[in-house]
Amino acid sequence: MEPLHQKVTDALNTLLPSGAPRLVSRWNGRIEELVGQDDAAVIRRDGTIEVAARRLNDPDRWRTYLHELVHAHSPLSGQTDMEENLGWEEGVVEHLQRIIRPTVLQGRMDVDEAAIRATEPVWPYRPYIAAFDKLQRDLGVTDADAGRWYAQLLQKPVEGRRQFLAISVLRSPGRLKLMEAIGSANTVLRKNLRR
Repeated sequence: MEPLHQKVTDALNTLLPSGAPRLVSRWNGRIEELVGQDDAAVIRRDGTIEVAARRLNDPDRWRTYLHELVHAHSPLSGQTDMEENLGWEEGVVEHLQRIIRPTVLQGRMDVDEAAIRATEPVWPYRPYIAAFDKLQRDLGVTDADAGRWYAQLLQKPVEGRRQFLAISVLRSPGRLKLMEAIGSANTVLRKNLRR
């Protein structure tokens, strides 16, 4: 069976248009216990994934692992850039985790999909998901194209994702309305919900 981290990389790259640069994981192969923080998990700059002890055996642990493995494909940004654009990272990563999860976890006997779905309505960054859902609709990105759209956003440094979208709509009819939609989403996506 193909390793989970490779399945994540393959699934993400399958979403990208042909000829686009491929995403590469910076995960170093280590998962360690996260000590002294309430966060469910983090990926450190060195590529180590740390997971809170209470999450290591939770029924929804696979969602957590996938989420962090998707983060591992995001270009590194400075700490300040990440804190100032937290929603631009967490919203993109969580959407991609939800898109690829059925394919990546297919056939695993220890996955409780019902338990995973039950955690999604109480996920702490759900305002980011809602902002991206609205932005996706406002920009006319169909559900069929959502995976490609989010994967292309993941390719960009977090601090440049808003600008990438703004540039992409510059020649579109109704661009002022589209720019307003991006600005409205940005208001939510720049909030740091960790504080």
